[in-house]
Amino acid sequence: MRILGASKSTPVDGDGLFLEDSAASGALKRLTWANLKATLQAWLVAQANSWTGQQTVKEVVETVVAITDGGSVNITPANGSIQTWTLGANRTPTATGWNAGTGMTLMVDDGTAYTITWSTIGVTWLTADGNAPTLRTTGFTVIVLWKVGSTVYGK
Repeated sequence: MRILGASKSTPVDGDGLFLEDSAASGALKRLTWANLKATLQAWLVAQANSWTGQQTVKEVVETVVAITDGGSVNITPANGSIQTWTLGANRTPTATGWNAGTGMTLMVDDGTAYTITWSTIGVTWLTADGNAPTLRTTGFTVIVLWKVGSTVYGK
């Protein structure tokens, strides 16, 4: 079959093309551009969300956020995977927005021997003594927090 006509570089949703429908014994059917796009999008999303086997990632750029210190601080991975926090006093943070599988690296600069009380978060500490790390009096103390199931773990 040979079809003659002008070419079109950018189709619109109402445009169509014809195909032989294998489910209808080869009957000629019209397929719209809108339907083709929707079908391809669904297929591509399904493929992108179903990786199997080993994946090689060349580069990952993580979001780094400075927490604004104050009397009420919420720490959440939604703000960024690396967060810095300079304490201005002893603090008891809260943690909302944590879903299973999320986590973050928290770099705490305690200023002058301030402390963090973790009681409102209920962290299960995977440290030698089962307690939260003691904050360094100079420089950063690096704390990694992550959630598995309903438990927030820290180290």
